[in-house]
Amino acid sequence: MRALFSNDAGRTGWVDHLLATVAGSLVLYSVGQAISRPEVGSIFLGLFWLGNLFSWIFGTALRGKAVLAADGVLYLVFTIILFFVAGTLNPRFGDDPFTGIFYSVGFLSWMIVMGSFAAWRDSTLLFQAVPSIAIFGLVGCYDTFRNVIYFFFAFLLCIATLFARINARNMLDYAIRSGAPIARESSEESSLAALRKGPWRSVAGPTWALLSAGAIVLLSLAGAPLVQESVQSVVGHLRLPIPQNVRSGASQSFFRQSSGVVQIGTGPVSLSNEPVLRIQMDRQRFLRTGIYYDYTGKGWDRYGSLGQQPQNELQALVWSSQTEIKNSSNLNFSIEMLTTRGGALPVPAETIGINGNHDVVLKFDGTYTLPSGAGLATPYVGIAKVAPDDVLGTDAQRELPPSELRLITSTSNIPESVQQLALKVTKRSTSDWAKARAIENEISGRIVYDKNAEGVPAGSDPVEYALFTSKRGYCDLFATSMVLMARSVGLPARYVVGFYPFGEERDGAGRFTVPERDAHAWAEIFFKGVGWVPFDATDGAQEAEGAGRSDSTSGLAWLNAAWFIWSVKSLALLVFAGGFLLTIRAVVNRPVRDPRRERLIQLYGQFNHVLAKRSGTRRMIEQTPEEYLAALRPTLAEDAPRAEALTAAFLLAMFGPYEVEDAALDQMQVEIRELEKSGGRKR
Repeated sequence: MRALFSNDAGRTGWVDHLLATVAGSLVLYSVGQAISRPEVGSIFLGLFWLGNLFSWIFGTALRGKAVLAADGVLYLVFTIILFFVAGTLNPRFGDDPFTGIFYSVGFLSWMIVMGSFAAWRDSTLLFQAVPSIAIFGLVGCYDTFRNVIYFFFAFLLCIATLFARINARNMLDYAIRSGAPIARESSEESSLAALRKGPWRSVAGPTWALLSAGAIVLLSLAGAPLVQESVQSVVGHLRLPIPQNVRSGASQSFFRQSSGVVQIGTGPVSLSNEPVLRIQMDRQRFLRTGIYYDYTGKGWDRYGSLGQQPQNELQALVWSSQTEIKNSSNLNFSIEMLTTRGGALPVPAETIGINGNHDVVLKFDGTYTLPSGAGLATPYVGIAKVAPDDVLGTDAQRELPPSELRLITSTSNIPESVQQLALKVTKRSTSDWAKARAIENEISGRIVYDKNAEGVPAGSDPVEYALFTSKRGYCDLFATSMVLMARSVGLPARYVVGFYPFGEERDGAGRFTVPERDAHAWAEIFFKGVGWVPFDATDGAQEAEGAGRSDSTSGLAWLNAAWFIWSVKSLALLVFAGGFLLTIRAVVNRPVRDPRRERLIQLYGQFNHVLAKRSGTRRMIEQTPEEYLAALRPTLAEDAPRAEALTAAFLLAMFGPYEVEDAALDQMQVEIRELEKSGGRKR
């Protein structure tokens, strides 16, 4: 039993290892998701589970042995070795997923995995939380795995519970060493149960640890917006470049364009309030990231049946688009990217160049992409050709080479019902411009804008279903309907995705801040003398409550609500103020070290030890001194009066209104020795 009540090796049980395994698994899974390599996370998890199983078996088999005390040294040795071999371990995954800014994430992940093979004591098991918290901080900072916040809060609860269990065992040690009357022959569980009945109960359970974890969660929710606002005002353009291989879009319709294919009408769109870019330009304008020409019946393909990347035709169309604008003027703009998810640079109108920044690639269809490792610190400054605002098109431009015209007039896969509707609504239109407006008004009057609209059933054409059946959808269905109906009446049109800053507010530098929720899709029709003109059929459409064009539909949208932010901030302020006042009170009222008091407690422990030795019964922690003495009176015989007098003296000294003197303490010590000697004499 001595090993039970000493802070040595071998006391960690299966529950502790289970908590540590769950906590570490949350970390390593987040790593795999953050680098967009789930298989790497799976390898880490397998090794980590094996390490924890080994530590549990090893610690249990050698419980109480001195060799277990070497875990800390072994953990340190593993860490030192990692400094030299981590760079050779990562390429074992096929290609190194921890290059650049993610090197530290890889090192810390290996540290957790290797450390799991030397974590059989309380101290080393709990130390695993240190690299884990560092990883969560890095993953949250790099912003490549948005759900990390949930995993971090679950991790905190596991660690808080583990800490509470370890703390309870430590408190048990301290209580025993301080003279708490806990039977040495009892098990650890019964000893902790007895400890929680006495004055140590506030530090012998998980209550404070769990409350602390909850407070951290609340402070995190309140502190993150405050820190973000403060830091952004100080660091300005400072951003972390995210490697290309970890970019992942929030919405397939707007961000996943590398394959050249997007699906439409696939179900609710999840878009958050996260800022994507800041742009300085004259007014609100559509910002292109992707252009699509071939309708597949389910979505859009950049090339599809039009051929294998018709580079020449697309380049010629870009040139025709720029030269078509008569009396054009130059639009100067400056874009500060806040994230590189999607790998595209949103640009306005007919951009003709990006100056002084080589971290951008011009594609042959006129869009711009950001390469792997593109920096975010330097703004992208560019020039675009725009038509005068007071010039409107009348006739669509059809006088193009056949190879170019077929890109923007194909009626392939357009349902007959959609074509008939287009012919019907444009029957009385006297110009191509009037036809386009009639189609736009028809769509905006037919379909309710709803980002939470359900996906189109399998086997149904998305446009036909939205126009005639559900009559609900979001911008991809509006834009596709506009393009297909325009082509049905001979208007050259294309499908475009990107962003539109729905908020009119600008910051002090005159920049629009464009959040993710402003991701958008629209149609563009080619007019003589004007070039490509955006048509947004969502403008004027009825909007579903809470799922409109500029509404956030992320599962965490409520976190950005003003009422929630201010409620949490107010609560955090109260918690902080209360904690500050309690700290001040504790410092002011901190008891001064009193040698007499310490000696008094020591003497009382000796007195209890003598009584237990005389009677063979230790005082239970829930017994008062008088109750304990009453239970022992039959075994004390003629020494009972001396024991009663000593008990009364101790109670008066510990709880009385007067300070105990050295002479009184000396007399207590003499009486205790006499009581001990009396118990040793034969009667």
